[in-house]
Amino acid sequence: MRVGRDSLRLGLLVCALLIAIPNLALANTIVFGITYLPPELCDQEWTWSGCTARITQTGYTDPGGYGHCYFTQPYGKIKMYPARLEIDLSTLDSIDRIEVDVNELELMGYTRAYAYRYGESSPFVQSSSTKTGAQTLMLDVTEGRPVDFAVACYDCEVTQVRLISADAIIPVQLDAFGTIKGMFGKD
Repeated sequence: MRVGRDSLRLGLLVCALLIAIPNLALANTIVFGITYLPPELCDQEWTWSGCTARITQTGYTDPGGYGHCYFTQPYGKIKMYPARLEIDLSTLDSIDRIEVDVNELELMGYTRAYAYRYGESSPFVQSSSTKTGAQTLMLDVTEGRPVDFAVACYDCEVTQVRLISADAIIPVQLDAFGTIKGMFGKD
């Protein structure tokens, strides 16, 4: 019977590790879950998972043309028609990929959702929606450190933004106390 107990313990250990290993990957991901967000007007900044974010006017190359900033905040999403969500990533290091979940409500030519990444040493990179409905836009970071991320659309809902790294995502040490407070949403 001793062999049976050891086999059972080993089996339980293997099961526990199989459950824990996928959860370890989440430690290398920052998720910007969308619940109630503080801004009610365009260009109001707020701290979101340790980063500065704002919803702002569309640029010249954004869907819907220049100068629009229309959005609502139903629970669990930001509905933009059109508008631009910007997240400052300059306080983070070691980001390998940026993913944004969007629900494209209307896809007409140039009016699709676009995700943009701007870096210190790498050029501007973009990804765009390809169909109506829910989808994930992905931006790989192949070189340099991303300093800014934006998603702009004509008529879409943003439901989640994820920053993913093979290693732990590390706050850039600008001000140790401020960085720690920012990571926990205490400004």
